[in-house]
Amino acid sequence: MADVSLVVTPRGGFGKGPARQLRRSGLVPAVFHGDGVGAEGKAIAVPLAPLSLALIKPMAILEVQVDGRNIKAAPRDVQRHPVSHEVEHLEIVELSESQVREREVAAVAAIEAEVEAARLSAIESRRLAAIAAETEAKEAAAAAAAAAAAAPVAGTTESAATESAAGEGGSD
Repeated sequence: MADVSLVVTPRGGFGKGPARQLRRSGLVPAVFHGDGVGAEGKAIAVPLAPLSLALIKPMAILEVQVDGRNIKAAPRDVQRHPVSHEVEHLEIVELSESQVREREVAAVAAIEAEVEAARLSAIESRRLAAIAAETEAKEAAAAAAAAAAAAPVAGTTESAATESAAGEGGSD
């Protein structure tokens, strides 16, 4: 199962000028490596919009149409602009059937790990909220007890209150 299907076109010009022209027209210069292609690879141009969507997913599998053949491939080296983070260049490598299965299993495992992390994060958030509420209740009870202890007790005489105050201050 391919994540995104890309129809690529061969590109003729090399260097900074032709690469900039491709980027202005919404394409990304790329090199395809696979069976039937020399060691240098095949220079191609890939549409930016579907490529950007495919690169969001971890372990993406691309179905690339090269020379009329549909080939399962994966991005190998993605070069991005340092400020805008737009894809500037890409290397795509052909995948064997076993590599496709491995990537699919790894992608499912990565998604399951993200779901589990989100679930644990929610549990941890609820636990921390309960601890905060319990701590707040204890602090409120302690403050109420301190306020009750500081309030004058009804029925005491003024002389007893002054004697206790005098007794506290005289022991320096």
